Parts: sequence; structure tokens; C-alpha cells
Amino acid sequence: MHSNTINLRKGISLGVLSGMIWGIAVLMFASATKVFEFDFGLLQDFPVFLTGGAGFGLVLGAFMEVLRDKLPFNGIIQNAIALSVSIWLLFFAGGVFLHLAAPARYHFEGEQAIQGFFLSFVLGLILGILWKQSSQN
Repeated sequence: MHSNTINLRKGISLGVLSGMIWGIAVLMFASATKVFEFDFGLLQDFPVFLTGGAGFGLVLGAFMEVLRDKLPFNGIIQNAIALSVSIWLLFFAGGVFLHLAAPARYHFEGEQAIQGFFLSFVLGLILGILWKQSSQN
């Protein structure tokens, strides 16, 4: 049973933490496997991935806290994944519209779109696990 109060500090804190973990994990995995090529070296990309993950996590965590009773699933992990993928889809749709409006400036990259979709799933999974652990304490 949830209370009617919204604890935005919890949502944002868990979101930022999960996003930072996610950003570091993505950078390390991609660097180790050489699946995707980066523009700069590992040291220069580290703050970018850390900040980008924290930003996406902040948005995700805030929405998770505000919408927690309105999300479709019973489990927190499933809701976190669904919300993360939904937010990514909104960003992706915006990118597609930018590509349609100015294709010379905004390029569509299919491999990156697939990667982003799966990475949004991973971020939701990380947030859901952290959220579940924090609720048990």
C-alpha cells in the first residue's frame, strides 16, 4: 500500500544513482567489447556518460515517484522498465521528427536506435532493483 505523499527526493536520488551506474556500466561494456566506437578516449567520455546517465535517471526517477500508483504493472521492476522505455520512445520520436524536418542536419542511425532501446530497458531494470531494495529497508 502506498501513501498519498510524493517523496520526490527519493525518486530523484534513486534515479540519478541508477543513471550514473548505468552510464558507467554502458561505457565500460562498450569500451571492453568495442561494439561501438566513441569520439574520444575513455577518460574524456567518462564524465559525459556519467552526466548523461544521471540526467536520464533524474527524469526517470522523478516520473517513477510521481506516477507510481498510476503505472500499469504490479511489480516495481516492471513499472521502471516500462517507464524507462516509454521515456526513451518519446525522445526517439522527437529525434525522428527532427530528422524528418532537417535530414541534412539530423541523421537517423538504426544501430544506435536499437542500442538505445535496449539500454533504456537496462536503465529501467537498474532503477527497479534499486527502488525495490530501498523499499525493503
